Amino acid sequence: MNGIGLDENGNQKLFLDTDPNAIIGGVKEVHGKIKSSKMPNLPLHYTEWSASYSSRDPVHDSYVSAPYILSKLKGSEGYADSMSYWVFTDIFEENGTVPSPFHGGFGMINFQGLKKPAFYAYQLLNRLGDEELKSTDTDSWATRSKNGVQILFWNFNPPKTDESNQVFYKKDIPTQDLGNANIQISDLSKGNYRMNIYQVGYQVNDVYADFLKLGSPKHLTREQVKQLAEKNNGKPIETVMVKIDGKQTFSKTLKLRENDVFLITLEKTN
Repeated sequence: MNGIGLDENGNQKLFLDTDPNAIIGGVKEVHGKIKSSKMPNLPLHYTEWSASYSSRDPVHDSYVSAPYILSKLKGSEGYADSMSYWVFTDIFEENGTVPSPFHGGFGMINFQGLKKPAFYAYQLLNRLGDEELKSTDTDSWATRSKNGVQILFWNFNPPKTDESNQVFYKKDIPTQDLGNANIQISDLSKGNYRMNIYQVGYQVNDVYADFLKLGSPKHLTREQVKQLAEKNNGKPIETVMVKIDGKQTFSKTLKLRENDVFLITLEKTN
């Protein structure tokens, strides 16, 4: 995050750092200093991190935060022992009480319990198996568990703008089509599998976009909270049964957009 000058209200203007090495470069630098020190085996834990150091930055609410999180965690893999996102909920009062349902708070969940795209980035990570598989795509994790395989992949390409986050991310930000993403999984054992596909992106588990459609109200009614929660509940966008005969290659093609996140899970049923 870059802070440049002040706006007309005296607030610092913030800009998302779109450098692919942002966050990752700092993690690698500290890791290198530890390794070259007299205590090279010390662990490296980051207890606070996110897309912005401000608790009033709407980038925290945006769907862009989901692939941002994944890309930074992927790039830091092997250099940091843990990366703790700051924080779990928007109930955070260093800068005063919560002013509105979506105000750019640090949390993965807003004051009313609505789950932001950032929440789903971590939820999808949590659905990965314990054993990592080889993947030719650097913007992905491929894993397996005792019941099947899991493929998590994303596109991170933040919008380019001269407007500060406080202006740009308070608007609807449509995405762009990128074409097809082709997934292939080889050497699956014979059997029947349940395939679930999860997605996070523009207007998909994107509660902030739906909040903007409501006109960004200062307060949400109970019915509005219920509707927003139901529409952005993190359920699979597709569930089908897949039959694998022998050790054949499983293939799936999905339409990918800028800043989309997908998780495909194949769980063997018999």
